[in-house]
Amino acid sequence: MIRILFLLISTISFSQTNGTVVYKLQIAFDQDAMDIDKKYGYLQKAIDVCDKLEYKLIFNGKEANFFQEKNEDLDKTAVNMANILSETPKLGYQNIEKKILLNEINADGNLVKANEFVIADSLKTNWTITNESKLIDNYLCYKATAVKKLQKGEKEFHENVTAWFCPALPFSFGPTKYGGLPGLIVELQEKNIAFTLKSISLNNENKTPIIIPVAKNTISQKDYNKLINEEWKHCNQ
Repeated sequence: MIRILFLLISTISFSQTNGTVVYKLQIAFDQDAMDIDKKYGYLQKAIDVCDKLEYKLIFNGKEANFFQEKNEDLDKTAVNMANILSETPKLGYQNIEKKILLNEINADGNLVKANEFVIADSLKTNWTITNESKLIDNYLCYKATAVKKLQKGEKEFHENVTAWFCPALPFSFGPTKYGGLPGLIVELQEKNIAFTLKSISLNNENKTPIIIPVAKNTISQKDYNKLINEEWKHCNQ
């Protein structure tokens, strides 16, 4: 009875908690990709600017925002490339009760206009939770894996995603479009990028409002990918 009461009190306490996670971004490509990039240097610029970038996840018990903290002193081309490679939205929104994901496109006006699209999707990833664990900044984290599907033209590709989540922090949020695990995603690894932990702060007093992104059009990820592919074709004609 005491154990049940303790768990109930803990759950209520955490449901009233607000928090902020600061992530750092790491980008790495193989030598072939870097050799191809030598002409323009976009990949190298994105890699070099990562040390100066910070990404924030602000959350309460039900909702979260994810975004790159603005820094006007940095090269905009490098920052935009880093955000494109990491699929970081201008403003991301997660709602674990409604299981929805809304991402405002981080557009530069070349392919699509700024504030033109919000991508609406389901906050659902088919995670496989393992027994593998490690300490990240003294937080005991467990490994979960998933497969990410990519559509390039008529071909479909698959990439592995690895998340390290902390059950002691019972918030089902994470960077970019990932969440839905029984604990906060402290570290996220994809093919060429990784979000790593810089800091976590929890409080019950300072309630930062969670913002729902709004744009002229709401579109699915699949339809948005089709739109971008068509725009690229027009640009290359």
